[in-house]
Amino acid sequence: MSAKRLAVLVVPVLVLVSSALAQVNEVSITAGRTFVSTQTVPTTGLPVHFGNEESVEFNYGRFLTSFKVFGLYAELPVAIYPRMDVNYHLGTTPKDIGALFVTPSVRVNIFSGESVTPWVSVGGGYGRFREAPVTLYENRNLAAAAIPA
Repeated sequence: MSAKRLAVLVVPVLVLVSSALAQVNEVSITAGRTFVSTQTVPTTGLPVHFGNEESVEFNYGRFLTSFKVFGLYAELPVAIYPRMDVNYHLGTTPKDIGALFVTPSVRVNIFSGESVTPWVSVGGGYGRFREAPVTLYENRNLAAAAIPA
């Protein structure tokens, strides 16, 4: 099945489901690349470069109640970047890192139910980080290259 035919089947279903659930529930998925600028290590003055890797974010919001023009929602955003390359001159950093963030929060929408609704969200959360083991073979190659034959 071609991608065009699949889109013709999936898009109408998603529109119907989202319109049925939009009264109380909000679901969103965002995918893209995570950009982290180059950082400098203060003790050495050398830069640490980060790769621009893919990330994905899911958000579920549940309408709780409304007060005149304000709408109160409970939401659960989850952001994941499974792998981001790390490059440092000395080779003492992990090859790559990853992270998962879960931040339950409360959101207040102004003019809830209208087409444009500014909002404020407050919450706290949990972050879990993963790092690949440090590979020191790069340092051994540098040391071997420095020894005259």
